[in-house]
Amino acid sequence: MPDQDDLFADVWLIYKSEEDLGMWVAHSLKTDQIAMGDCVLHAYTVLKRVMRAYWEAVAADPSIQIEPAPKAVVDMLKDAKPLESELLGRAEGLLARRHIPQPAGDVFKALDLESRGPRALTVG
Repeated sequence: MPDQDDLFADVWLIYKSEEDLGMWVAHSLKTDQIAMGDCVLHAYTVLKRVMRAYWEAVAADPSIQIEPAPKAVVDMLKDAKPLESELLGRAEGLLARRHIPQPAGDVFKALDLESRGPRALTVG
């Protein structure tokens, strides 16, 4: 049986949506769960909420199968840069204060000016 860290370690990939112009996709590579936002950090905060609900559902219903993201998404990881720690810290601070504008608006866009291309981070 895998240890606790193996069960919850994940990599999230955040990339521009090809279908919805101006939107970003945050994608859990371990679980194939996705979220969208109007910038990198908005997508990250939405995925964080999605994953919290997902893991609660998995804990309540052991029949839920955890499926990884498709290979095409995983392959995007090779071109991804780490999510900047300053941006991640600002997002976490806003989440901790429950200060998440809806829609994300200028707060996140101001933090996201330097983001170009996919970003990745390890969670768990």
